[in-house]
Amino acid sequence: MEYVLLVYGGAFVATGFALGVQARAASPAEPLPISALWALTAFALVHGAGDWAQLAVYLEQRERGVFLGALAAARLALLATSFALLGASGVLLATGRARAGRRLVGASVPGAALAAWAIWGALALHRRGGPLDPPATATAEAATRYLLGVPACAAALVGLDRLRRRIRTTEWPSGRYVAAAIVAVAAYGLFTGVVVPASNVGVARIVNLASFTAVTHVPVEIFRAASIAAAGLLLSEVFVRTTAEHRRDDIEHLNDGLIPLVAHELRTPLATVDMGAALLERLGPDAHGSEHEAHILHAVRAGVRTMNKIVTDLLDASRLEARRLSISPERMDLGPTLIRLIEWAPADALGNRTIRLVAPGPLPPVVADPVRVEQVLTNLLSNAGKYSPPGSEIVLEARGGRREITLSVTNAGAGIPACDLRRVFSRHYRTRAARTGRAPGLGLGLYIAKGLVESQGGRIWVESELGEHTTFAFTLPRAPGVVA
Repeated sequence: MEYVLLVYGGAFVATGFALGVQARAASPAEPLPISALWALTAFALVHGAGDWAQLAVYLEQRERGVFLGALAAARLALLATSFALLGASGVLLATGRARAGRRLVGASVPGAALAAWAIWGALALHRRGGPLDPPATATAEAATRYLLGVPACAAALVGLDRLRRRIRTTEWPSGRYVAAAIVAVAAYGLFTGVVVPASNVGVARIVNLASFTAVTHVPVEIFRAASIAAAGLLLSEVFVRTTAEHRRDDIEHLNDGLIPLVAHELRTPLATVDMGAALLERLGPDAHGSEHEAHILHAVRAGVRTMNKIVTDLLDASRLEARRLSISPERMDLGPTLIRLIEWAPADALGNRTIRLVAPGPLPPVVADPVRVEQVLTNLLSNAGKYSPPGSEIVLEARGGRREITLSVTNAGAGIPACDLRRVFSRHYRTRAARTGRAPGLGLGLYIAKGLVESQGGRIWVESELGEHTTFAFTLPRAPGVVA
């Protein structure tokens, strides 16, 4: 029994320390109120201390020590105080008010402690054996669990349910963890508020520690410790997830303000460098000297184009995130755009790869922004050039449909693993092969392509076979009044 009580109290104390660390690191913006976290922390620590006090009572009783009465009273007071803290945490979770919560906790703790002493003293004095009579102590504990434990668990369940609703309303990804914590707390309430010491109080004559142990052959403390530890772990997961989500939103908000500013400031010096290099190229060999210097000028202009592309992608990504990217759809023919793309394909990205156009006859017009459609196709072609073998062929295909036109870009290569397919369109996401390889990029091209396509009423997706090929495809709506 000593080891059971030692582990039982240790589980509560460990849960309390874990919740305390989170409460210390929490910010007022979290959906889990800081005051509720502190109340749960105090509940777990006080309850664990009460369990260790029960261990001391057990050892003192076995040794017939002189401190048995004081230890029994202290243990009952700690138990009642922990229930008061659990109930207060439920109220704080339900209201979400930090300032009112501090006053509530401050008032409930001493009140619950005095109530516990009154219950214990009144019931014990009605026994012939006095306060040290074991039946009196068992009756006092049963009454404390019924009168304080059950309402405290009920309040905690109501508070967690309110928290679950708030999380679901604000689209936080932790609602299912709160629901699981509700189940764990309900199990704890069953084991701690119903399975009480055998006494003449309520249903304790029938459902009590003795009958429970006789049926399960397992100490009830094991179930209590497991259920509260599970609830603590689940709430910790909620805290970690919501905190990470808040931090990510804060960082993205900071980036959304900083990136446009930096990008705009970079445009002027880049334009100056590009203009100077272009002027030197036009002046001919007399101005820049040897062929080697001409090659350097060409490399400078290529680097400027790359930097301009990066600046443009950063600006477009921030505008997409803020939903301020301008789209001007109009009736357009895809044929001239596709031909122009093949003729003026980005040589820096494609290298010595070739592009083959596959189109079954004239394509019907679509409703789209010509500039943005060309930007999407350029991004897809550049992406295909990065991850296809040198000298390979890239296929640009157009297929007509009844309501939409499908454009796809296919390249040979290593392919994309299935675990990465769902994330390739995420902002700044690059596959492991891309990160470990030499292909440059910020992970914005596909993210921007997805935003541009969806802004024009289309869909975009990827299909890939490892070691074979990868196909990025998107649709554009057909112009109205066109017969298929």
